[in-house]
Amino acid sequence: MANVTASLNYKDPLNMTVSCILLVIGVFGVVCNSSIVLVFYKERSERTSFNLICVFRALSNIYILATTFLALFLPKTLLGFSPYSPALECWLIHISNTLYMGNEYQIILVACNRFIAMFLPFYYHKLCGFFTTLFILLAIYIFRIAIVIYETAPQTALQDSLYLIDLSFMIKLSQLSDARFWSYISGNFVWQCLHSIDGFIMIMFNERLSLLKKQFLASSQTSAAPPKMTISAMPEVG
Repeated sequence: MANVTASLNYKDPLNMTVSCILLVIGVFGVVCNSSIVLVFYKERSERTSFNLICVFRALSNIYILATTFLALFLPKTLLGFSPYSPALECWLIHISNTLYMGNEYQIILVACNRFIAMFLPFYYHKLCGFFTTLFILLAIYIFRIAIVIYETAPQTALQDSLYLIDLSFMIKLSQLSDARFWSYISGNFVWQCLHSIDGFIMIMFNERLSLLKKQFLASSQTSAAPPKMTISAMPEVG
């Protein structure tokens, strides 16, 4: 069994395929989420409460994709073993799980933000101000860190209900087949796609990036249009 495990490195076709998928999806997700952060930093008009929530989600996605998938899972899949110590590996995954749960809590905040914007527009700036949203976001992550410290210190087995539901769903799907590729799909692939697609969706609905897309399409259509001919009137004779 040890020999079989040791041979599961880049020479194995499945490992090589999975490594390529990890790299492509990971880089794609980091680029998408980094675009959200960059636009928020560069454009003052984009510094709204809703975009602030998107930035916090994007930063969490960047960390999870860069550390857990690209820096940890990718070399582990290629080499067949983890290049990091068990303690460091545990910390990287534990922080990723904490940020993942923070993103789950932010979904409720996004729903409240959109509800107030649609049905209470006159109170939106008062209830969903920039600093009010920032305070709530910081409270979410402080709450998550406090829960992790509380659970880790006494070595309890308590877990958040949302994470339990998501984890149980993944475990249920993984039992449909014992194939190695299906184990990767039901666990690693789904989790990575979640954070990459999250950044891509935020790009598609980001106002500034949508304007850039429209300007790009408009400029391409203008360059493709035939040039206009200017007809000047003939001077009168006599």
